[in-house]
This record gives sequence, C-alpha cells and structure tokens, in this order.
Amino acid sequence: MNDVDSLKCVVGWSLGGLVASSVVIAALILTPPPQGEVVTERAVASLDQQTCRRMMDTFVEQSRSGAQIIWLWAEESTPRVFGAGPWSKQQVDPSAPPRPYAFHPGSQAAPPQACSFPENTLHIVAVEPEPHAGTFIGAGLQ
Repeated sequence: MNDVDSLKCVVGWSLGGLVASSVVIAALILTPPPQGEVVTERAVASLDQQTCRRMMDTFVEQSRSGAQIIWLWAEESTPRVFGAGPWSKQQVDPSAPPRPYAFHPGSQAAPPQACSFPENTLHIVAVEPEPHAGTFIGAGLQ
C-alpha cells in the first residue's frame, strides 16, 4: 500500500465516522424526549365565594371530561394587602387526601360548605406532564 492508498483509506474511514455520528446526533435531536408525568398541587388565593364556586365547578366538569384531577378543595384564604394572590404550584404525593374535606371531583360531589368563606383559596391536585428545563407551565390545566 502506498501513501495515496493509505490517505484514501484514512479519509474514507473519517468520512464514514462523520456520517454515522451525524445520523446519531440528528436522531437524538429530532426524537422528542419521553414525557413523564408528575402530580402537582396548584392553588389560587383570595377568591370571593362566587368566583371560587365557579372555578370549582369548572374543574369538576374538566375532571368528568377526562382531565386527571385527583383532589379538589377550598379553604379560607389568609388576608392579603393587595388583591388576589398568584397561582402557586408544588409536587405532591397523591396517595391520600391532603385535607379531610378534599374530594375527588370525578366521582364525588363538592361539599356544600366549599367556597363559603369571604375569601377562599382553591386547591387542585392533578396529574400534569413533567416540565422540561426552560419551559413555562401556564396557570391553567390542559
């Protein structure tokens, strides 16, 4: 084998390696990552009775239409200086009701005393897609 043949062999293997690497990298980039699910609790505070009840009824209907809402409840809001509080969100363990008055909206009716305080905080525990780094999850459930 002379120098030209050796060079052709090295260049050929190099190009083959570049093509194979490009195919693997393209497959990794174009394949969406597997979407996991997490159970989260969202809450919105400082709702008047009518708004709280309307939102609760909306989540009950969503649950009965297929949304994976596990627990729903309302409790008295702590007083705030300025208007309604923002949504909050945290991951939770769905194995037991988080409050004795929490109910499963897909199979149970809302307690009659729900949203009965002058200011209410509505809590929703639901299964949601796991967020990826750099993504923003809006306040509403999908």
